[in-house]
Amino acid sequence: MGVFADMPAAEDRAKTLMANGSAIVAHAQRDKNGVISVRILRPCSLAGFAGTPTTDGMNPGGAWSVLTDDAEV
Repeated sequence: MGVFADMPAAEDRAKTLMANGSAIVAHAQRDKNGVISVRILRPCSLAGFAGTPTTDGMNPGGAWSVLTDDAEV
């Protein structure tokens, strides 16, 4: 869809991701360049998540991720 319009929109997305189980913990944030995003802690599973590693090279299952698009999960 696109970038977050404002901090309340990012916070709403964080709450939705926690409510539907996509994130254990989530919060809205603004980075040093002013980009609004949602930082989430993904649930951990024995199988892990299929997908690309995080920017730190970690398995996405159980890792912290930063979402800058309001449609990302």
